[in-house]
Amino acid sequence: MRLTKIDGELNGHKFSVKSTTPKAIKIEEELQEEVKAWHEKNNKEFLEFTKKYKDELTSENLDALPDEIPEHKNWLLDEDFRASRYKKMALASMDFKKQPSESLWKSDELETSTIEEAFEYFLGKRKVPTKNTYAR
Repeated sequence: MRLTKIDGELNGHKFSVKSTTPKAIKIEEELQEEVKAWHEKNNKEFLEFTKKYKDELTSENLDALPDEIPEHKNWLLDEDFRASRYKKMALASMDFKKQPSESLWKSDELETSTIEEAFEYFLGKRKVPTKNTYAR
C-alpha cells in the first residue's frame, strides 16, 4: 500500500495507483523493447534516423538535427499494438475498482495520458505534489 494514495479515473473507471515494486523496472524495459521491435518491423526509417543521430539525441543537441524528423509515434495508429501496450501499462500500475471492458483498450477514446501519468507515478518518475493540490 502506498503512503500517499493516488486515485484517478480512466474513462469512468475508478482506480488507485499501485505501489512501486522492483518488477516495475522489468515492465518498463519490456515496453521499451516492444516499441523498438514495432519500429524494426514497421518504421525502419525512424530507427535509421536514431542510429545516425545518436550522439546529437543523447546530448540533446537538437540544433544539429535536420528539420525533417521521421514520425516516431505512428505506433499509436496500430490499434492492436496500442491496445496491448496501454492495457499492459494500466494493469501493471492501476488497481481498478471494476475492470474495464476489453473494448476500452482498442477505443479511440482511451484516455492514454491518464495511463501514462499513472504509470509514471507507479515507476516513481513522477512525484505527488505537496503544495496547492487537491490530492485526497
